[in-house]
Amino acid sequence: IISLIKNIIKYLIFIFVILAILNVYGINTNGILASIGIAGVVIGLALQDIVADFLAGIFIIFDDKYTIGDIVTINNFKGKVTNFGLMSTKIKSYYGETLIISNSSFKQIINHSRAKTTNFIKLDVSYNTDIDKLEKVLNELTDEVLKIKNVINYQTLGIEDFSSSSIKYTVLLECK
Repeated sequence: IISLIKNIIKYLIFIFVILAILNVYGINTNGILASIGIAGVVIGLALQDIVADFLAGIFIIFDDKYTIGDIVTINNFKGKVTNFGLMSTKIKSYYGETLIISNSSFKQIINHSRAKTTNFIKLDVSYNTDIDKLEKVLNELTDEVLKIKNVINYQTLGIEDFSSSSIKYTVLLECK
């Protein structure tokens, strides 16, 4: 980005120096400036989508919305960011499809990699289960579960619901 800005400034200075030199030699530069302005408008209209993609890519970088390797949902497509450029982003789903999307064509991004994930595991147990024994077994698993990579919290929450055929018991599992 810095290289691009340096090039733009370099060319603008070059154009102004040429126009100043022509003006010193008595050449009317008003027509040249008007032509440059009209050409700039025409080029700007022709490259409108490209400029929009480019600017959106810059804002994605500055806002740190996502990086390569993050799991994101863009336009109801969920997957891993495999490639990111100033013009487009490539996302690969778990099923192998790859979405290539221009950076200016989406407004909402859900980044699933930026916060810890909370999972509520619902266990269906029969009505004749000894709940005290179930809680004892689940609590004995705490140390083993917390040894699993990226697991930061494991907690038994208790009975959540009574359905027609079983008791719903809930366990909380938080991961990085």
